[in-house]
Amino acid sequence: MSSSNKLKIIIVGSGLAVLAVARILRDHHQATVYERGDEAVATGGQGIILASNGVKILRTIGYDSTRAGAVPILGIRTYDKEGNVLEDADMDLEARFGEECLAQKRSDFRDELLRLATAPSAELDIEGDPAEMVFSTQVVDLEPEEGVVTLSDGSTAAADVVIVADGVHSRLRNRILGSNGYTAKKVGLTCYRVAISVEDAKRALDGVPLPHWWEPSTCKNRSSLLMSNDCSFRVVTCYPIRYHTYFNLSIIKLQGVEVLMLLGPTYHHKKAQEVQMNKMRKRNQEDQRRKDVESYCCIYGARHRLHSQHLHLQYVPALSREAS
Repeated sequence: MSSSNKLKIIIVGSGLAVLAVARILRDHHQATVYERGDEAVATGGQGIILASNGVKILRTIGYDSTRAGAVPILGIRTYDKEGNVLEDADMDLEARFGEECLAQKRSDFRDELLRLATAPSAELDIEGDPAEMVFSTQVVDLEPEEGVVTLSDGSTAAADVVIVADGVHSRLRNRILGSNGYTAKKVGLTCYRVAISVEDAKRALDGVPLPHWWEPSTCKNRSSLLMSNDCSFRVVTCYPIRYHTYFNLSIIKLQGVEVLMLLGPTYHHKKAQEVQMNKMRKRNQEDQRRKDVESYCCIYGARHRLHSQHLHLQYVPALSREAS
C-alpha cells in the first residue's frame, strides 16, 4: 500500500486486544499506541486460556505458542473438595477444529503479542512498519469528531482513526458516547486469581506431594474444577501454564445456577434437575399464593393493603456469557 493510502491510527491502551490489533494494522497502516504505564504495565500473573478458534486466528498473524510457553489443554476434569475425581472428559479439539485449546501466563502472552506488534518487519516476514509504542503517556481527553487526543503533558495528536481500549473503567468512553451514564457496575461475583510456580508450591508443601490435579504425571494437561459441594457454590479452576512450570488458580464465587451452567449438562445431572425442579416448585407455590391472596383482596376490597415485597419471590437467572 502506498504511503498516501495509509491511515494514521491512534490506539489508547496496550492490553492484549490492542496489541493484536496493532499487529494486524501495521501491515498497511501507521499505528501508534499510547499507554499511561511503563513497559512493564499490565503484565499480570494470571493465566489465560485461548479457545481453538482464537488460536487459529492468532496463527495467521505469526503467533508462536512456544515463545508464549503455552500448554495444550486436552480435557476437563472435576474434583470434590477431598480431591476425588468426579469426571474426566477428553476434548480432542485439534482433530475437530484444527487447533488445541491453549493455556498460558498472561504476561507471556502479552510479551508475544508485543513482539508481533513491534518487531522489525523483516523478522516477521511482513510488509509495513512496526507499531509505535508510547509508554508513560496518558490520553486525558478526546475530540471524537476531529480525531484529536490530548496527552498528559498537554500536547495533542491527531489521527484518521482513534481506537479507545483503555479498559472497563475507561475515562474516554463517555466522550465518544456523549453521555456520563455508561459506567461499569458490579455484578456480585468475585474471583481471586494467582499463578504459582511448581517450585514455590513444593517448598510450601515441604515434602507433601503435589495434588493429583497439579502433579504433571496425573494432571495430563487438564483444566480442573475443584468443587466445594457445600452449598456455598465456590469453585476453583486450575490449569498448567508456562511449560508446566506454573499453575493458574482462580477461586470463584458464583450463584448456584451459574455453577451448573459452568460445569455443563454432564456434571451431576440429577443434582441440576433437582435444583431446577425446586426452583420451579417454589415459583409455582408463590404463584398460587399470589393468586389466593389476590382473590381474597378482590373479595374484601383490600388490595391496597398488600405490600408487593411479601408476595414476590426473587429469582436471579444465570448471567449470560460470551464465548472467550
